[in-house]
Amino acid sequence: MSLNVGSNIGEVAGWLNTVQRKQLPFATAGALTSTAFDVRKHAVEKTFPRDFDIHNKRFPSAALRVEKATKRKLRAAVYDRLALDYLVRLSEGGMKVAHDGQHVAIPVRELGGRRGARGMPKSLRPKAVLAKKRTFINQTRKTGQLMILRRKTKKQRPLEGLYILEKQANVPKQLGFYEDAAKVVQRRLVPNFRQSFDRAMRTARR
Repeated sequence: MSLNVGSNIGEVAGWLNTVQRKQLPFATAGALTSTAFDVRKHAVEKTFPRDFDIHNKRFPSAALRVEKATKRKLRAAVYDRLALDYLVRLSEGGMKVAHDGQHVAIPVRELGGRRGARGMPKSLRPKAVLAKKRTFINQTRKTGQLMILRRKTKKQRPLEGLYILEKQANVPKQLGFYEDAAKVVQRRLVPNFRQSFDRAMRTARR
């Protein structure tokens, strides 16, 4: 999951004088880097808390990093340093397919409401719940649906459905990282460039 911000410096350079043209790469790199940090700040403070139930408040700031622009590489990026595939799926939506004869475990509605930015808490993930007593995989009587079930008492009934097991599952779009980032770029890039260009001109060698 990443967002790259580039520039059209070549189109602008022809309108500037010699000193301005010399300082333009520095100003552009500074503006791109500042904008990338603005995107990261918004994602950490606004996007992730809004779209996820954040249990570990430090997770977004730990996951998202900024790749700074330089005068020779006029591109800045905000990226997930942990390379968590599910963040991409939750940002874009799409199909998750089971591999090697396994199943995709889809949490039932009540359990799904406990998903956080790191996904389902470890104690509620399929392997963890299957390791507990009175939890097992079976087909339901009414629909024949394969599920992870749990006996709520020592009796055979009632059963509580925890996960539905499927060969593939549609992952709905949940994380508005790209949309929020685009809005921040539109709002902040020009002011950041003005500040960066003024700073570059003040420190220019005449």
